[in-house]
Amino acid sequence: MTATTPDSAAPKPPRTVCTVIAGACPLLLLGLYLFLSSTPGVRRLDALGYGTSFVAFGILIITVAALLLVGLVMSVWAVVRRERPEWLARAILVLNALLALAGLNAFN
Repeated sequence: MTATTPDSAAPKPPRTVCTVIAGACPLLLLGLYLFLSSTPGVRRLDALGYGTSFVAFGILIITVAALLLVGLVMSVWAVVRRERPEWLARAILVLNALLALAGLNAFN
């Protein structure tokens, strides 16, 4: 007699948590860019004092770098975990890699 596993005991594919987080990072970057390029965003930065605006700009750079890094790491982790749908995890990996390359190219 062979042992069979019921359908409920079959291994389930991992949840798409990493894919969702990796996909949210480029959207947050886009929202941040759109807000800061709008008139209210520019007015908020202009309303800060001289020294405070340097601190805000430093926090902005750290935030952008963190979003790029988190997006790249989570998208790689989603591909490694083989989250379903695989095409979405790979597409977000390509998107985050292109954003990171564009960010590195900005410093050249």
